[in-house]
Amino acid sequence: MSRHIMDENSDSESYNQLATRLSIKKVGKNFLVKGVSDEQILAVLHRLRATFHSQDKHFANPDWRHPRYCLIYYDVPRAKLADYVLRLLRHPFFRTHAKRLGKVIHVTPEHIKVWTYHGEEPQVYAW
Repeated sequence: MSRHIMDENSDSESYNQLATRLSIKKVGKNFLVKGVSDEQILAVLHRLRATFHSQDKHFANPDWRHPRYCLIYYDVPRAKLADYVLRLLRHPFFRTHAKRLGKVIHVTPEHIKVWTYHGEEPQVYAW
């Protein structure tokens, strides 16, 4: 099973670009079914220990932190999504799966804001 899952609302071009570089699944295409609820996605992520990539602001909820998965909300232009996914995965603090687990991450063109499972205040990292 892939360690990377992409939200169904992500555009197909970004998914196709990422699929050539990563083992990634997309909700409604080759993972779960279209229209599945956020809560159902979280329940599946509990079992998979995966990183979930989305442009849906709901996934930037720090209350959804869990040690068995990572949620990443990309607050970036739609056409640049694949670039930011790859850029984040090369960042020294998020390069490995183990470094991402237990985090809710909010990515913007200016910075990366991170809530960790045991932390109260978010950490902000520069690009």
